[in-house]
Amino acid sequence: MNTQELTLIIFMVVAVQVAIFALIAFYRHWLSYEELKKRLDFIEDNQEAYVSHSILSVSPTKPSWTGFRDFKVQRKVVEDQNKTICSFFLTPVDRNPLPSFKPGQFLTFQLEVKNEVRQTSEKVVRCYSLSDKPNPDYFSVTIKR
Repeated sequence: MNTQELTLIIFMVVAVQVAIFALIAFYRHWLSYEELKKRLDFIEDNQEAYVSHSILSVSPTKPSWTGFRDFKVQRKVVEDQNKTICSFFLTPVDRNPLPSFKPGQFLTFQLEVKNEVRQTSEKVVRCYSLSDKPNPDYFSVTIKR
């Protein structure tokens, strides 16, 4: 047996192994596809049940207050060494307790920003997600510059 024959045998063994692994991966993918297809068929057949169930489980929420509410920055925490991320802890000016909130909820800020070039100011509206656990005394938002 010479070097060429040995190289050919090694190449054939590697090719067979790659083919086996590819077939196994394809088979697993096909099985997951079939399972997904069964689930989608089941959902399509029972779509009315899913819709009515989701409607019953959703509870309507109303805002805790309407319009804008004044807050003051109680504390500012710089979160990184580059000073590009800061957390602001906001307390209500009226000192009323704050409502609890769910993950993903946000505050809408209306700020008056001065334009020094034009010597004017304009109102800017931005939304920021709440970034701390619910607390009746303050809200926290984290902002990246």
